[in-house]
Amino acid sequence: MQKKILVMSDIHNARSCASAIIEANADADAVIFLGDGERNFEAALSVCGIVPDEDGRVKVFQVAGNCDWASMKPGTITRFISGIKICITHGHAYYVKDESGIQSLGRNAAAKGC
Repeated sequence: MQKKILVMSDIHNARSCASAIIEANADADAVIFLGDGERNFEAALSVCGIVPDEDGRVKVFQVAGNCDWASMKPGTITRFISGIKICITHGHAYYVKDESGIQSLGRNAAAKGC
């Protein structure tokens, strides 16, 4: 059975836009938030009736971005989704805006078995 995963990032202050995207993808099995706008993302989930760690219908995974200054979320996590181990990160710590940063992220993910 094919799974649907919604991946979002950098919503910053666009809470209503994030809510609309989540509602438009209500059939997603998982929502991954890659940081930057943590509070607005969590508010958007709430508007859509999704409570992370309590809602058995949808899995929510999130990490902190470079603009989530007071966040207690980690910068990188690894999780299994549908039997596939994935590395979830905002990417800023790996300097992904250039080729060497993307390669560094790839090596790090591979070292974690992703």
